[in-house]
Amino acid sequence: MTTRRRPAEWLEIDQYLEAFEMAQQKTAEIDLREFLPGRDHPHYSVILKELIRVDLEYCSKTCLPRTLDDYCRLFPELLRDREAVQEVAFEDYRQRRSRGENPSLAEFEQRYGVDTSRWLRSIALPRFSARLPRI
Repeated sequence: MTTRRRPAEWLEIDQYLEAFEMAQQKTAEIDLREFLPGRDHPHYSVILKELIRVDLEYCSKTCLPRTLDDYCRLFPELLRDREAVQEVAFEDYRQRRSRGENPSLAEFEQRYGVDTSRWLRSIALPRFSARLPRI
């Protein structure tokens, strides 16, 4: 379940994301730790989660894609936030699929304890109806 935030909170969180995305446009070699607030910041965990999700997408488009494991090594506290792990794991899975990989849902479930039951539906391409109208 995603925590609801007030618009003012999202505006503050978004400032960190915008700064990171602007820097990403200038160079792909960027350390997202430079864009995080201090660990005592009230929105630290949300900002961390969102920066990781953005970074996963940017890195997926380069020759040096990252995985959830990479971020867990950098930010072990991430594993204590089950909602964040669920969302970042899904983004990792989605990016790996977009690169043509075929990661195992069971591996994500076992390794990170996430629920993957809706993942395939979430990334499935729109399907056309088998019944086409007659002309």
